[in-house]
Amino acid sequence: MLEFMSGGGHRLSGSGRLQPNPGALKQAVIQAFAHGAQALLHFQYRTFPYGAEQLNYAIVDMDGIPRRRYYEMKETAELLKQLEPLSKAQFPSEAAILLDYDSHWALRIKPVNDPLFTYLDYGQKLYRSLERIGINADVISCHASWESYKVLLLPAAFILDADTRGRLREYVRQGGILIATFLTGVKNEDNAGCTQPLPAGLTDVFGIQVEEVEPVFEENHTPLKLTLPCENGVMKEGEKREWIVPDGMWSELLSGTGKALGVYQEDYKKGCMVISEQQFGKGKACYVGTDMPDEAWQQFLLTVCAPACPAPEQVMAPDGVERVMRLLDGRKIFFLFNFTSAPQTIKKCSGYRNYLTKKTAADEEVLERNGFLVLEEMPQ
Repeated sequence: MLEFMSGGGHRLSGSGRLQPNPGALKQAVIQAFAHGAQALLHFQYRTFPYGAEQLNYAIVDMDGIPRRRYYEMKETAELLKQLEPLSKAQFPSEAAILLDYDSHWALRIKPVNDPLFTYLDYGQKLYRSLERIGINADVISCHASWESYKVLLLPAAFILDADTRGRLREYVRQGGILIATFLTGVKNEDNAGCTQPLPAGLTDVFGIQVEEVEPVFEENHTPLKLTLPCENGVMKEGEKREWIVPDGMWSELLSGTGKALGVYQEDYKKGCMVISEQQFGKGKACYVGTDMPDEAWQQFLLTVCAPACPAPEQVMAPDGVERVMRLLDGRKIFFLFNFTSAPQTIKKCSGYRNYLTKKTAADEEVLERNGFLVLEEMPQ
């Protein structure tokens, strides 16, 4: 991690930056470590008294006197020594999000519903939805090797070359679960629009074709009914399988043989399919022709992904607390980070111990503002 945060005060642009709250610098370093960072290079150590970046924020001010930020970083270095054995812990990712810079650049050149929709932010939204339901996901290139993953998410794959289309087809045929969103397969690798029905070259895989598209602005949201399939036809107690939610960002009306999981409820779109699911070979392909609120996305992903990578029973974190799970010698390691302005309660901690203090965790643990917690699964 280059030019990692180091403080607040003056800024090169002149606007300035607030000082990090006590503990925030330490929390940020441990968060990066939890995600696999092997080197954290802070910019900068001591404020420059002259030059192009004069007065810019740093760990130590121009006078060189150690103060709060310096001592916090010293404490952080000691913590990293304690956490070093966890650097070997693996990431148990059975899902992957496929991102492609050609699609990113194409959507920068020819924006869609700018500024509400941006390609990289939308990929991040889906990543967060998976993280909230306890499914680890890697973020990889469309050109990487992804055949070993059980679930692939394909957010707005605006650019798709023939080779990638063929690999996606074979992935589903061999038993994988593919979830694609609106704006998939619109252009080829030369940034030229495809002249066949969308998603170009994959309509048989998804069992749909796109009939009509439009952006979704504040004034033209349309409600849709999301119907989630029951596990083996049985609804579990307390489960909600039908949701009425507004669409967002972009809208695609779908036709075809795919099973309708999302259907519009009003206006001329009433009765039109917008979310589909289809068996293809040994696998399953879902197409989501619009955006949904976070909670609906989470329930949708939880249901669709469950057959391949069910979310395990694990430590539960409220909104605003990030949870990172890794595996070391078969034991779960949870890193938890409170990014809210108030203490938060972490639940289902029994069976774990605090890795840093070695104390057995209570069933519920309180995580302070700007705090973090490292929980290690105890041997059975």
